[in-house]
Amino acid sequence: MIHRLRQVRLEPLTTTEDVLRLSAVSAYLTERLDLAAAHTVATARHLDEPILTVNLKRWEPIQDLLPWTLDLVEITE
Repeated sequence: MIHRLRQVRLEPLTTTEDVLRLSAVSAYLTERLDLAAAHTVATARHLDEPILTVNLKRWEPIQDLLPWTLDLVEITE
């Protein structure tokens, strides 16, 4: 994942708990492996912040796989 997705940074993963959160979310997303989404969801849940997006439809398949509701905020003009 890290070698193929240059936008992924490891700096936010400072503790074992952070890594476990990312692993737990990515486990839910195994049907449609989307590690960038898993990282985003894990970070948003850790910080208790919404996910900002320009495309809500991009998150529909992710939401369908997760046992909780994503807090999504669409950014529009």
